[in-house]
Amino acid sequence: MPNLKIWDDNLEEWVYLQMGGIQGLSGLSGLAGLSGLSGVSGLSGAGLSGLSGLSGITGLSGLSGITGLSGLSGATGLSGATGTTATQVVAGAIINPNSVYDNDDVFPMFRAPADLTITRIHIHTSSSSYNVAGDLKYADNVFTSSYANASTIDICDTSSGVRTITSGFDDATVPSGKYIYFDMDSAPNALMVYFYIEIHFTYD
Repeated sequence: MPNLKIWDDNLEEWVYLQMGGIQGLSGLSGLAGLSGLSGVSGLSGAGLSGLSGLSGITGLSGLSGITGLSGLSGATGLSGATGTTATQVVAGAIINPNSVYDNDDVFPMFRAPADLTITRIHIHTSSSSYNVAGDLKYADNVFTSSYANASTIDICDTSSGVRTITSGFDDATVPSGKYIYFDMDSAPNALMVYFYIEIHFTYD
């Protein structure tokens, strides 16, 4: 076989090879050993099938318990606030009532927002030595010297500076829209500093 002349960079010289040596390449048939890669099929044993355990996620169905929130419907109990039987109170004080009387013997208390019934009247002066004589009334209006369709709820004269009325009213039922006012019968003692009045009522 002819020789093959090849430059070897490492040796920095020409090298002669016999052409017959290339037959050694037939050893490449050893690459057939790569068929061993068929062993990759062994991955089937990788246990990946264990992922099927994720089916346990169905346990989240327990969230259906949230339906318990329907219990909030109990808030409808607030409807009880519509009750009208609760007692209402309007109260105030007349300062220096003698001077008030000199100007006008009547002073308005409030306007009935709905039909109502007076249940209690309480009056207290600044001293047990002074009394006030007057009536609690209601009327269509409180224009001075008018008081159309006036009606007396009750006489409210004090004794030893105090008067409380809870029964025996002359007319305790006040129609909606009527004005409730106190009408003094006579001038209070000039030394009376004030007198206090409170009116209790319920809506009909």
